[in-house]
Amino acid sequence: MPKGTYLKDAQLSAVLRGVAHPAVASVDVALFRGDATEVTGGGYARKNMVANTTNFGAPVDNGTGVRQVSNLTIIDFGSATADWSTDANRITEVRVYAGGTANLLYSTTKDIAGANISKIVQSGDPVTIPVGQIAFREIDVA
Repeated sequence: MPKGTYLKDAQLSAVLRGVAHPAVASVDVALFRGDATEVTGGGYARKNMVANTTNFGAPVDNGTGVRQVSNLTIIDFGSATADWSTDANRITEVRVYAGGTANLLYSTTKDIAGANISKIVQSGDPVTIPVGQIAFREIDVA
């Protein structure tokens, strides 16, 4: 799961430079289409969530040596009042920003099972991310 530059810089500065990194009070969960554009209109809004132990679990090993945190509550975007995506341009990515900012923390195109996210949302469709469906992963790379 890719990290945003904001989070990478904050972690590097905290660990190697001794620069304090303030805790994030909340996060905004956003939905993106296959063309890398955020969903707009039709009743869509980013979902703001408090960053706490009620909404997100403790880091655990996913069984392959990768550390991850999953959502412990349903992430409910409500029902679309117009089409949010089409067969040719499905929702394929979930991004998480520091609450109320443009500071990207994480993005993922995979669900908890490692399957690609691929969703068509039409007018009237309810849009929720079930408990444990999205995992925010820390992957070691050489």
